[in-house]
Amino acid sequence: AMQFKHPKVELIFDSYSIRGARFIPKFLRKAIYRKVIQRMEHDCGGTFNLVWSFDNSRFFDLDCFSKALRIHHMMDFHTDYQMEEASATAHICLGVTSGIVAKMKPYNIHSYFIQHGYAPVVPVPTALPVVDQKHTALYTGNLLMPYVEWSWLHALVESNPDVHFFFVGSYGLGNLNEHTNAASVAEVKKIAQNAHVTLLGECTPGQMQSYLQQAEVLFFAYRSNEFPEILANSHKIMAYLASGKPIVCHVIAEYVKQGELLYMSSTIGEYLKKFREVVEHPDTYHSQDATNKRIQWSENNTYVKQIGRIEQLIQSLGHQLVLVESLEETVDE
Repeated sequence: AMQFKHPKVELIFDSYSIRGARFIPKFLRKAIYRKVIQRMEHDCGGTFNLVWSFDNSRFFDLDCFSKALRIHHMMDFHTDYQMEEASATAHICLGVTSGIVAKMKPYNIHSYFIQHGYAPVVPVPTALPVVDQKHTALYTGNLLMPYVEWSWLHALVESNPDVHFFFVGSYGLGNLNEHTNAASVAEVKKIAQNAHVTLLGECTPGQMQSYLQQAEVLFFAYRSNEFPEILANSHKIMAYLASGKPIVCHVIAEYVKQGELLYMSSTIGEYLKKFREVVEHPDTYHSQDATNKRIQWSENNTYVKQIGRIEQLIQSLGHQLVLVESLEETVDE
C-alpha cells in the first residue's frame, strides 16, 4: 500500500479506530465515534459525503457518518464481525456471493450481489522456463492458504507426466504470509520433488498476466466441498479468464450458472478426467469462440463497469434508501 500513488487518491493510515469498541454501550460508542469522525474530517479538510466500507470490524455504526451516503461491501463470507450494525446503518449493502447477500438481507432489505471486479493489467513479457514436456499448465495463488485441496493437486501431477506444471505464488515467508503453516509447507515440498513441476514464487501482476497467456491450461483446486460458502467466489478467476485460457478447477458456486465458463468438478475423478480432456482437445477448449467468451466475461466485469452498476443501482433506488436504523426510534441522539 505504501507504494500506491494516484493524483486523486489520498491514503490515510488508520490511527483513528478505537480498540474494543464493540464492548462499549451503543449510545456511548456512537458519541465517541462522532468525535473521532469530526477529527478525521478536520484532518482531511472536508465533510465525508460517501463512505464505502469493506470492513465491519471498525466504524461499524456507519450512521455516525451522518452526512454521507453509506455502502457496506462484503468480500468475504467469514468476515462478519459486527454484521448487523454495519448492514443496518448502511444505505445499501453489496456482496460478492449470494451467501453474503443472504446474510446481510435480514438487516438491510437493500442488499445486492455485485461480481468481483477485474483490473486490466498490461502484461510484462516474462518467459516461462523452457521445459521438455509437450504441454504446460499453470496455477497461481498463495500455496500456503489453508483451503488448497492438495490431494487433487498431487494426483493431477502424478497422472499427467506429459504436462509441465508451473506454480506461481507464495510458498514461504513474505508479503502474503506473516507466518508459514507447516502442513502446507510440507505439501509444497512434496509436489516440488516432481521433475515436471516448477515453483516460480511470487511475481508482479504484469508478469502474472504474461505467464497466464503462455500456459495451455490454467488450474487450481480448493476444498469447496468442505467450505462451499467461503469458496463460493474467487477474485483470481477474473485474471484467469482475462487470459482466455481454459480453466480446470473445483466447484465455485457463483459460476455454476455461467455454463461452461470454467470446467468445474466436485470429485477428484471428475477433476482428473476433465483436465485430460482439456489437454487433449485443444480444438474444442482453445477455440476462438470459447476463448472470446472467457475474455469477454472479464471485460464485462472491470472495476469501472462494476462502479457503473453500483451507481445505477443507487440512482434507481433513490429515495427508497431509508435506513433500517432510522425507522427505529433512536436512543442516542
